[in-house]
Amino acid sequence: MNLEAQLAKLQTVLKVVESLDTGASVKQIMTLSQAYANDAVHFMEKGEREDAIEAFGIAWAYLDALLHLGKIKVPEQFLAWFTVE
Repeated sequence: MNLEAQLAKLQTVLKVVESLDTGASVKQIMTLSQAYANDAVHFMEKGEREDAIEAFGIAWAYLDALLHLGKIKVPEQFLAWFTVE
């Protein structure tokens, strides 16, 4: 796994994601996703690859879940990166 490339994809998606729900819970989950993405980068910079992978996975899972629930929208060109069709 090229973790650096995956982190770049995650950062790209976080910049372009559109919230379809303005509720507090969606905002909180988006904040958590961004925080875990930041943690992943921090861990990579410290050479703590396993922790970086874990933080990356959590950040991505939050986004994927929100997408499945119809709470966020990502540009069509990024949909192949998720588990939705």
